[in-house]
Amino acid sequence: MDLWALRVLDAVVTAGTISGAAEIVRRTQPQISRIVRDLEAKLGFELFFRIGRRLSPTPNCLVYLEESRDILDRVAALDITARQLRAQQQPDLHIVAPPYAFHGLLPPVVAQLRAEMPNVPLTVSGLHRQDDGKWMMPSGFNVGLAVLPFDLPEVIQQSVGTFGAAVILPRGHALSGRAVLTVRDIDQHPFVALRQAAPLRRQLDRLFEAEGIRPNIAMTVPDSTSALRMVMEGVGLTVGDIFSARSIGGAQVEIIRFEGLQPGQLGVFWPNTSASHPARTRFLEICTELLARQ
Repeated sequence: MDLWALRVLDAVVTAGTISGAAEIVRRTQPQISRIVRDLEAKLGFELFFRIGRRLSPTPNCLVYLEESRDILDRVAALDITARQLRAQQQPDLHIVAPPYAFHGLLPPVVAQLRAEMPNVPLTVSGLHRQDDGKWMMPSGFNVGLAVLPFDLPEVIQQSVGTFGAAVILPRGHALSGRAVLTVRDIDQHPFVALRQAAPLRRQLDRLFEAEGIRPNIAMTVPDSTSALRMVMEGVGLTVGDIFSARSIGGAQVEIIRFEGLQPGQLGVFWPNTSASHPARTRFLEICTELLARQ
């Protein structure tokens, strides 16, 4: 397998767009599009759901990328080591995060950390769940940001604050303007659901079942970012976090507090065998500060 094609695939999954991937790997958009098409033809299956200009990875894509993750991580680690040896820089801070954090809270955290510690090289990688709901955990990372807790004894977890779920609607929806929405308010409206392995989907399923309601699921998508894009296209409403909704949806969506789910814990984590990093403590502090302000 072409290592360059794997790097491009990882960049497209991380960025969610051809243009974003082109910026990451410093190639033109036509070059990225051609590599993705050639890779799909070689593999014999689709790698992305295409929604306008946005690309969301298919389940096959996530499985395939996970199998190649060790290769990519090892090559990236070699590149980083070589760069540090040349420049005698501080060690790279490798951050991992799932799509909702990558598009929500993480960008302002990274921006502030970069402003305060400009000499620390930063690498950010996407984090995805397998079909059984467990994280595909890359090797060689220093710190991660995600909803806690999760069953991984090899990582240390620390909460940075709580957050509540919200109903995310397309502008002009029949439920627009409400202060609070409950599961009974949304039961008859087309609903964009996460796949059943997602923890939020399991919580919502239990809530619907407790209320004796069968939701009107318009479609099921692999992750919260895909759900938001569907909401933006008017497919239906969804339940998710406000950070991603504000970042991705912007003025195209309305965010209303959802009543019925317990607040979640957002936290940072890192391998229990990893050495201390000078920027990790500050990363944790910035996450706590920004979440408290939000």
